[in-house]
Amino acid sequence: MDENDILFLSILNAERNLTKAAEKLFISQPALSYRIKALERELGVPLFHRSKNGVVLTVQGEYLIEFASKVHREFRKMREEIRTLGTEEIHGTIYLGA
Repeated sequence: MDENDILFLSILNAERNLTKAAEKLFISQPALSYRIKALERELGVPLFHRSKNGVVLTVQGEYLIEFASKVHREFRKMREEIRTLGTEEIHGTIYLGA
């Protein structure tokens, strides 16, 4: 599992549709499906229930999404802190929500 997988999972969770998530990620739908299946094999549990109406997270998938979101925030924080170490200049990204 890498940082891209975290992004894939969070977008798929938000979209609840493989095709729409793949479009948003600028990858093909089969490539996204393959990566999700590879993650499920790696972890040994199903992460999504697939149906005609889209995908729904399993209990394990919900836990993974929550955990992955925390890890993603920590990665961003670590990158910002590394960039500012040893510099007098102010650096960083401002995240705004509405």
